[in-house]
Amino acid sequence: MQRSSTVDLITAQLRNAIYEGLLLPGSQLHETIVAQQLGVSRGSLRESAQRLVQDGLLVARPGQGLKVATVGIDDLESLYAARLVIEGAALRT
Repeated sequence: MQRSSTVDLITAQLRNAIYEGLLLPGSQLHETIVAQQLGVSRGSLRESAQRLVQDGLLVARPGQGLKVATVGIDDLESLYAARLVIEGAALRT
């Protein structure tokens, strides 16, 4: 059985906090505070945050830090289109 890395665990915690609404869309993530709250290094937190930026859950802006991504109308249309394709495929199997 493979053990999860610290970065994997941080990523999972932050992802769950976003999905559960504990970190609200548009809210600022203060690196130092979050690292202290999770009891991890800022380096591990940065690596985790970068993964979430790649997944579209966080947005990084130079000079502004990290924010939880917001979902716009264009994003919703894309999500519903993808959902229709996935549900249609699931019905056929």
